[in-house]
Amino acid sequence: MDDFIQNVMDYCTNVKNWKIHYNNNNVDKQEETEEKLKESESKFYQGFLHLLSAESKLLVLGADELQAELRALGEYAQEMYRAVHKGNSKITSEEIDEKLNTLKEKRKGLYKSIGNHEAAEHNKLLQRTHEVSR
Repeated sequence: MDDFIQNVMDYCTNVKNWKIHYNNNNVDKQEETEEKLKESESKFYQGFLHLLSAESKLLVLGADELQAELRALGEYAQEMYRAVHKGNSKITSEEIDEKLNTLKEKRKGLYKSIGNHEAAEHNKLLQRTHEVSR
């Protein structure tokens, strides 16, 4: 998941850079940034496959609540993908940064939930082990 978040962040940074070069009519930098933007857009899009795989694994493990949280994070990233692009002249760098901060908060919440889930599973295992040893 960290790779996916990093790809989203890279993509958004490249969109911001492209907009700056476009608005400043800096053609040389704009072409270079266009290449980076295309590459990062591809990585962003391909990252959804990894999220789908992670969701499937969570479902197999019976971690439905974690899967739902991961799904919510993915849906938010999908909204970002639709909103943050070079063709959206209305979106500002500040708005892009706000979206990235929200995504980071969602990631933080998911990691906290994963930690809580793992602790609960560990405690269940300890309790079963204790009951068996009686």
